[in-house]
Amino acid sequence: MNSDYNISLEMEVKFKDKNKAKIIYNSIIPEVDFSPNDRSIVHLNLNDEKIVLRVESADFVSLRAVINSYLRWFNLSSKIIEITSI
Repeated sequence: MNSDYNISLEMEVKFKDKNKAKIIYNSIIPEVDFSPNDRSIVHLNLNDEKIVLRVESADFVSLRAVINSYLRWFNLSSKIIEITSI
């Protein structure tokens, strides 16, 4: 962990199957690279039917904002999959 980031959180989001997890992971992973934030670092990994989200943050406000964003993206992606019946 970088010394500039003193708060960290890791969580696993488990989906119904590997295919759904992979689709959601692939739809969200660009956000990790293209959302510059000097107060937080995000790591996203795919592990079978689980997506592991790890956030390192300089403060709780930034940590909460990042987590809320990713949870909304997970939820939205899941709903889109349900609607389109992928």
